[in-house]
Amino acid sequence: MATTDPFEQAIADAFRDDVPPSLERRVRAQFPSRRLQVAVGLLGFVLMNHAAGNLLFPEWIADAIHGHYDGHLYREAGVAVFGVGVLMLLAAFRHRLLDAAAAVGVPVGLGFGAIGVWEANRSLFGATVHLSEAAAAIAVLVLWWKSRYAPRRRHEERT
Repeated sequence: MATTDPFEQAIADAFRDDVPPSLERRVRAQFPSRRLQVAVGLLGFVLMNHAAGNLLFPEWIADAIHGHYDGHLYREAGVAVFGVGVLMLLAAFRHRLLDAAAAVGVPVGLGFGAIGVWEANRSLFGATVHLSEAAAAIAVLVLWWKSRYAPRRRHEERT
């Protein structure tokens, strides 16, 4: 393990500046909250779960909700929902995609939530899946809104 010369350390410390609070606030404003990223990832996960069910078990789903089975419709819906889920999961890791994910994922999740209310008396499993998508979509909407439009607390208030 290398030891540092005290003279070298003193010179390095002389040129080290503290970050101004205004710069710190601007940098923090560029990145979303972890809660928003987790909510977006959760919505992506439940949407991809929904898509997997449509792609892998369409006959079982049709029987469970006492609905009509149309394989073509189930496959196309599964591919579309899978695409939305992929966008949501990518947005959980790439903050530049969060606006697109909120614009696409929230209406899809809320729409599935409306279907879940209708499906509650037909299939408890289907209602659970759809209502969990709606709950995740509401979380994304609230957290995204707060990250964009809520007044930011000053640095002095946080410490």
